[in-house]
Amino acid sequence: MTSLNLVDSSQNLADLLTQLEDGNPIVLEQQGEEVAALITMHDLRLLTHLIEAEEDRVDLADAQEVLAQTQPQDWIALEDLKAELSL
Repeated sequence: MTSLNLVDSSQNLADLLTQLEDGNPIVLEQQGEEVAALITMHDLRLLTHLIEAEEDRVDLADAQEVLAQTQPQDWIALEDLKAELSL
């Protein structure tokens, strides 16, 4: 992984793209602090997919936990719920 100051990055865009094509992500720094990263579109799509999958996994785990805390006698049939809500 390459780290680069933002000032330098604007002068070397072609070189940065070559590094990205070679599979090397680039971290951009401003005043010595990491502020952004350049990654390939493939890596961005993969990262987005992984984030969405993790969010789905967490949502499912939360739903399963809530479901495990309820008892069938607490459940309401959809038709009864609609009637109660005047839908």
